Parts: sequence; structure tokens; C-alpha cells
Amino acid sequence: VCLLVSVGLDWKGYSEVFRLRFTRKSIHASRPFLIMAVVLIVLNFLVNFFPLKLDLSSERLHTLSPFSKKVAKSFTDTLEFVYLYAPDSESREAEINIHSAIKKYQDENTHIKYSKYNVIQQPEMAQKFNLNTQEQALFVVHKDHRERFYKTDENSITQALLRISKGRKTIFFSVGHGEASLEETKGNGLSSLKKE
Repeated sequence: VCLLVSVGLDWKGYSEVFRLRFTRKSIHASRPFLIMAVVLIVLNFLVNFFPLKLDLSSERLHTLSPFSKKVAKSFTDTLEFVYLYAPDSESREAEINIHSAIKKYQDENTHIKYSKYNVIQQPEMAQKFNLNTQEQALFVVHKDHRERFYKTDENSITQALLRISKGRKTIFFSVGHGEASLEETKGNGLSSLKKE
């Protein structure tokens, strides 16, 4: 803005500079341009070493909750989000949303990676994750564990990270002694619990 204002106030001086006619007036007029250029170069250089992220939205849309930050920082080795997709009209928009959601976690931990694979061009990836070549899916992979999840809101991603950090657990149900049925959907049935 300062640069545009200074050019607007003395466009003749700037035109002399750009035509390489260095007069006292043109050198004086080009001083703000040179200062702004140096400031922008230095700022761009420093941002690589000291990344700063500000979330000015009133709902804190671009910032993780303290709990999600803690979960993201808990991984000390590589954790990878893998998006497998078949290109269609919706996959590009989905990929933008997924990458945007995962970027918040990457900002908290450099060990968190993100990869995307076109399952039509790379069918071996679909096979590796037990998908058909038209299916789209999002996984989080850590060591030998992988967890598929379906939503990209903060709660869903954080829950997937918690599940993968703790590993899979096995729940045993006793049957045959009058316990509630695992198949029953009505009354005292436990089908929902079994599904979860």
C-alpha cells in the first residue's frame, strides 16, 4: 500500500527510475520503493524460520483446541494421513477440505505427513488399503496401524489419532446366560454398541 501511494504521488520520479535516468529527484522518489523491497525480502526470508499463524476469526475456525494440539504433538515419529481418491467432480473439492483440515495438525507437529493417491493411476495403493478402484477413503497410518475415518472435522480427526495411538482394543461379550442380544436393535439390544 505504501509503495502504491508513493508511486501515485510521484509517478514521474518513478518513471525516470525505470527508464534509468538517475537524477537527484528520481533517487529520492525511489527510496520508498527500495526500502519496501528490502523489507519484503527480509520478511519472506524470516517467515521460513519463524512461522507465525494468527487466527482472527471469532469462532477460531483455523485453530485446534488445546486437547487436539496435545494429541497432535504426542507423536514423536512419522504419522501419515493418506487420501485415496478416484478423480471425479467432487474429489478435488474433497481434497481441498481434507488438506485444509490436516494442515492444522501439521502446523503442530512436523512428524505429521499428508499424501494423496489416485487409485486409478495407482491401483496398488487401492489394493494395499483394501479398496476398489472407484472408492475414496481417508486413512491415518502410524507404524503398523491404520485407521479409516469418514469426517474431516476436528473431533473426527482427533478421535482417529487417539485410536491409532492406543492401538486397537478387543471387547469380549459373554452370551448364553440371558445377556442382552448383540444383534437386537430394539429394547435392550446392544447392536449399536457392537457396531461402535
